[in-house]
Amino acid sequence: MWLIFQKKLRDEKKRLQSFRSNRFILVEFSLLDNEWYSKTPSKIGLNPNSFHQDGVVKKVLQIKKPFSKMLFDHVLSLPIRDEVIKTVFVRGMAQGTLRSSSYFDYSVQDIVYLANAARAYKDAAQQMQEQGNNDFALFYRKQAQKFQLHYEESLSILKLQNVDKVKTGTAIEMYMGYHKALAKTNPRFLPIAMLPCSILYPWIVRQFIGTVNKQSPYYEDWFVKNTREEDNPSSTEAFVDTKFTPQDEELSVNIFCEGMMNEMNFFRGVGGEKLLNFEEVCRNRI
Repeated sequence: MWLIFQKKLRDEKKRLQSFRSNRFILVEFSLLDNEWYSKTPSKIGLNPNSFHQDGVVKKVLQIKKPFSKMLFDHVLSLPIRDEVIKTVFVRGMAQGTLRSSSYFDYSVQDIVYLANAARAYKDAAQQMQEQGNNDFALFYRKQAQKFQLHYEESLSILKLQNVDKVKTGTAIEMYMGYHKALAKTNPRFLPIAMLPCSILYPWIVRQFIGTVNKQSPYYEDWFVKNTREEDNPSSTEAFVDTKFTPQDEELSVNIFCEGMMNEMNFFRGVGGEKLLNFEEVCRNRI
């Protein structure tokens, strides 16, 4: 029976490999866990009990989300997303009513964040290289260079020499401290902590872009600049989807949730709203 089942699986694999569409490109099969994998990070499950005696498959494909999408759509992330688009800061930008001083405060602190992110990736890259994890080290070094470039460009736009004298709020200090600590204690998961910034901003844009007044001072500077289609993942999303597996899910969910909380608190802070803590946002909902 096992030999017959193996033959059925091989035959079905050949049949399915001939099937091509935008959603399915099958490339690998494991007889140990009975799962198909696609070139996208989406995983496609195959139940061996779904075969008829004549070898015809009743149930074949079950799509699972890419790792980054799974985190963003997690039950812990959904209420944070809702809170973000309700913040005074985000609503004010969308409606064009946000005070320019609040936006300037946000922009200057964001530059400090960019410098910190560059340092965090650089420090984590060194650790990953020492551990022999060269794929991570290479990606981290590229990310460090990217953040450093953004930092320098942002300084130039605001005509600042540096951010040494910038007064940062509690929210961004907590966010940067979180990245620094993770870079030292668990550098492999740094991209998970960085992921909220990458995936949240384009999502916010998609919630408002159709209704934002194009004459608003924030339309070009924030909404257009942060526009990215959902099917066009950032380099961070693509890396996470490639390098992280279901075995990383439990820890990743907590790290991602805290990152989402930090993003939300940054918006709340610059809008003059009360900050929320980890117990309120993540721990008590697990």
